[in-house]
Amino acid sequence: MRSWFAGMMWKSWRLVLGAALFTTLGLSQSWAASLTASLAQDTVEAGDSTELNIQFQDIQIQQPPSIKGVTNAVIQYIGPSQSVSFVNGQQSYSITFRYQVTPQAPGEVHIPSLSVQAGGQAVTSPPLTLKVVGARSEEHTSELQSLAYLVCRLLLEK
Repeated sequence: MRSWFAGMMWKSWRLVLGAALFTTLGLSQSWAASLTASLAQDTVEAGDSTELNIQFQDIQIQQPPSIKGVTNAVIQYIGPSQSVSFVNGQQSYSITFRYQVTPQAPGEVHIPSLSVQAGGQAVTSPPLTLKVVGARSEEHTSELQSLAYLVCRLLLEK
């Protein structure tokens, strides 16, 4: 009976020791800090809005970054979104700062790259470009509505 118990204890200790070595030696998956920026749409009409998301992965940041150097658009902070996940015993944290981008005129809106220090190294997002096309004229919209009305009427008459 004693040898069975001793054998089970030895197996348990080997398992605990192996897990400790696995974690200590860094063989488990580690997460690297990252910074990404993305637009919900690449092209919008002048006067319409799109969303800009700036995501910090495994970087503790409290205040939303200020976006400077953007012309031809109004940028308003909407709010944050946070998530925490555990994968194979490793914790990952992300916070996304959301902004509303409203272009003022046709052309391009250039959003510069952002850079922050994380763990002694700089992480940088790529710059973004939003293409802004001219808004439809009221006359063009009226023509489309008239055409849609005629198509519906023809379908109903059949």
